[in-house]
Amino acid sequence: MRLAPSRSFAAAASTARLVTLPLFLGLVPCLLQSGCGGSGSGSAGGTTTLAIAWTDAASDEIASFEVALESIRLTRRGGGVVSVLREPVDVDLVTLQELSQLVDLVDVPAGRYVAAELEFDFVGARCVLVGETTPAALLDPEGDPLAGTVTLPLSLAGAPIDAVGGRRAVLELDFDLDASLSVDAAANEVTVQPTIVVRFDPAQPRELVAPGTLVAVDTVASTAVIDVRTLAGTPVTTATLQFDVATLFQIDGAAALGAAGVAALAAQPAGTWVQAYGALDRTAPLLDVTYLEAGRGTWNGGDDVVEGHVVGRSGGAGSDATLLVLGHSQDAGHATFQFNTLFTVAVGHATTAVVRRADLAAYDSDDLNIGQLVRCYGSLVGTALDATSGVVRAQPTRLLGWANGAPAGDTLALELSRIGLRGEAAFAWGDAGTTPPDPDDLQLDVGTLADPLAIDLGTAVEARGYFAAVDAAGPDFVADALVNRDGHTLLLVIDRIGGFTVTPSFTADAATLSISGSKGPLEVALLDRGFVGLEPLPTSPLPTLVPGDPATVYLLRDRSSGRLAVHSTFASWSNGVADALRNGQSLLEVSGVGAWDAAAGTLAARFACATVR
Repeated sequence: MRLAPSRSFAAAASTARLVTLPLFLGLVPCLLQSGCGGSGSGSAGGTTTLAIAWTDAASDEIASFEVALESIRLTRRGGGVVSVLREPVDVDLVTLQELSQLVDLVDVPAGRYVAAELEFDFVGARCVLVGETTPAALLDPEGDPLAGTVTLPLSLAGAPIDAVGGRRAVLELDFDLDASLSVDAAANEVTVQPTIVVRFDPAQPRELVAPGTLVAVDTVASTAVIDVRTLAGTPVTTATLQFDVATLFQIDGAAALGAAGVAALAAQPAGTWVQAYGALDRTAPLLDVTYLEAGRGTWNGGDDVVEGHVVGRSGGAGSDATLLVLGHSQDAGHATFQFNTLFTVAVGHATTAVVRRADLAAYDSDDLNIGQLVRCYGSLVGTALDATSGVVRAQPTRLLGWANGAPAGDTLALELSRIGLRGEAAFAWGDAGTTPPDPDDLQLDVGTLADPLAIDLGTAVEARGYFAAVDAAGPDFVADALVNRDGHTLLLVIDRIGGFTVTPSFTADAATLSISGSKGPLEVALLDRGFVGLEPLPTSPLPTLVPGDPATVYLLRDRSSGRLAVHSTFASWSNGVADALRNGQSLLEVSGVGAWDAAAGTLAARFACATVR
């Protein structure tokens, strides 16, 4: 098995999974209507309308990871297997940040489901590492090429699915990229061992997005019917969208609100591509839409796409501009891709529609400043995109760095480390308007976001928001989310034959790891703080995982059987590992994400995963 001890798992992405960060695009399910399929109405006694949602968070090492989900089967306590996926779904997991791609919605018999089985097809899978222009080789845990189907059995006994009759509920499946992939960046190879986090009817589900083609609009009822489709165009079902006075529309890059937006949508021809964002209505087969995109500036809106960060710019305030965008591209048919490439993007000050997601405000090319993450729609020839009559979406942008001190009022000064996955040295700061920012002292408008975070000199900080316009006189960046990263650490231990010896002790409230001897070539014992850096795991005091708050999920993988057990509490997980060890199995790997207390040698794990054999 190939491992990269320096970065085999990425703490930054694991913690991003806990706080949720920026997004791209996903797919929502069949919002069931009569004739959609399944076993009957979700309101009928004895059945539950179950929305199957697919999600993931950003990874610090993966630029793109595409795989096909072939099938999902649920096993009911007492017997009975239900298939809940009617069409295979291809998805780029890296794009599913903050959103859920609901791949289907079906009626299932009410009851308690204690197991699941997912099948993946890796024949056409593609993984591109950050900084690479060609896909990585995919390997299985034995180091052999991975190009077939992989079946992942899940035991849900520790966190069963309680499907109550007459309800609508969400089953959220999180493909944990960082726990599933081991990266050897030097060899451009990735070892794949699928790991799924299961959340049933989460109290705070991620936002749903329903892409598809427009069928009809009822301006009186403020509803629309769409054919929900996969991003590849495969039909899933027909869905009804419900709008209200607060629903925001962006159609061909033009923003409108409420009734004006419904009227603008009604003016679009049938077959127009639509992306509707919102929440599943628990009382009716509807999607309550808060935001909708249609036409140009959408996934299948007919344009070529360039996405990445603005690293250079020519053209001052009030004039047309040429942006240098470092990132990736795809043609309108999503058949030709370029990765880790520098593109030139031509934008017109008065002719390019510049928008932000779910934002009614008016923007123009002046708002596309150095550092900003953008998705540009237009006509691409080679590495030159003409977006002068197209749409540019300014995306929420992620900053990581260290505080230069406690916030002063609403302002936080940051020594910038990187923007997204790019080091701050990749950006031509001198091109950023008349008063270019200093990346060693970047001024962030954080409002009251920092008040509960105890940020001071040297605190590792993650911020999300937008860079100021080229002619702005105030702060360099306006944040809408802020995280103190000092409390987000990954503890990782990988034990193999012929190296150090790990003597574990698992109890209901602690998992202690006694490590002796010298590390072997395939072994890992480290603390990973993402962009802050790596350090060897101290052996004294004995490193110990304890329950974290708030807990998320705990996983136990049996390498021999391939089964992955999902636990909702630390005690259930830890006792499960202890039982496996008492039955003669060995601990191969253990990891946890949470706050590290160096003096006590403890990690308050909100998430943990153990592998035995």
